[in-house]
Amino acid sequence: GDSTDMHALFVALARAVNIPARFQMGVTISSPSSGLLDKSNRHGWAEFYAEPYGWVPVDIASAWQNQDNKEYYFGSLDPDRLLISGGQYLRLSPSHVGPTINVMGGPAIEINYGVPVEQFEFTRQYKNI
Repeated sequence: GDSTDMHALFVALARAVNIPARFQMGVTISSPSSGLLDKSNRHGWAEFYAEPYGWVPVDIASAWQNQDNKEYYFGSLDPDRLLISGGQYLRLSPSHVGPTINVMGGPAIEINYGVPVEQFEFTRQYKNI
């Protein structure tokens, strides 16, 4: 599976043993100097709650891809990512007409009171401050 699948499973397993956990979705910044975010760099991770530390990040997918740094991704995230949304099966505010959104890695567009727009172009940009 991809990062969404891996972290959805992690969240489900943690919750099954009463550990608060949540799913996060964002994008990785492939070239920090460009100021642009590649739409294909959507990436998910999880967080679980542990006293006294608070929410602890876990990136199983990055640890799997980079075995030499797998300990790093249990409690840390690389700085080149941007959080887009938290959770799954989302309802927008104001509410949209269609079904819940599984993950929010980019814009959700509806026209004419509920007709989803699937094909559109958008650019994500950022500025280091």
